[in-house]
Amino acid sequence: MLGNLARLEFIDKILQIFIKDDKKRAAFMEIIRFAIVGVICFIFDAGTLWLVMHFVFGNQINNFSTGVSTTAGFLIGVTMNYILSIFFVFIREDQKDKGKNAKAMIIFLVGSAIGLLLNNVIMNIGAVQLNFYYMIVKVFATLVVMVWNYLSRKILIFK
Repeated sequence: MLGNLARLEFIDKILQIFIKDDKKRAAFMEIIRFAIVGVICFIFDAGTLWLVMHFVFGNQINNFSTGVSTTAGFLIGVTMNYILSIFFVFIREDQKDKGKNAKAMIIFLVGSAIGLLLNNVIMNIGAVQLNFYYMIVKVFATLVVMVWNYLSRKILIFK
């Protein structure tokens, strides 16, 4: 049952009507799964950001509170993303074991560190320097980092 759910076979059957090429449909399904994982991880990431910013820093927006809160949320989100990417996103037979070794983990961590840097820079510029509401900035930062995460993992780990 979980295997069928992970493959989203019901969506795949619908897509078969519109996309006849199996490789193109598989790539599209992978992006759909990545987007689903992204939404789940965003909820945990943004939720952690809000909780830390609200309860630890009393919604005081400054370089330190934004950096700590953003990093805490990012670490929760990226940990979940790694686990879900292995078991839900990159599930083709030729990809199954690619993310479960030391080299893949190092690439993942370096890519995540770059994503964290992008995330924190965008959050600092948007929330601290430009004074936009930090949760709105988080949505934008997440979209930028999501593209980075997908491309870096797809190209460097799950090719």
